[in-house]
Amino acid sequence: MPLIDYLSMCAALPISAPACHALWENVMYASYVTGILLAGWFVWKLVDHKQKLASLPRARQQREKIANETTMRQHGRTEPADIAADVTDPHLAKKIRAELEQQRLKNLRP
Repeated sequence: MPLIDYLSMCAALPISAPACHALWENVMYASYVTGILLAGWFVWKLVDHKQKLASLPRARQQREKIANETTMRQHGRTEPADIAADVTDPHLAKKIRAELEQQRLKNLRP
């Protein structure tokens, strides 16, 4: 008996028909699993959204504390060329530039 014939027969018979018990049992289990997955996804999204909303004031407070203009000016990045430009000896300036470049490359590697 092809599957489409079995499905159409079970759709026409009452749910309590013994011949269709296996089909309706599988449909019931699939519905339960789908419902549980959807409920889990909904709860996960709800918790995720609440966490994002809860972290917004803290993040804003941290940005205001850390990234104000005076603090950023104090901790600005100095380029190797700026540091080495103050040195009068060209050999020493070249060594400083090379060392700073090595440190920069070491910090870029994961």
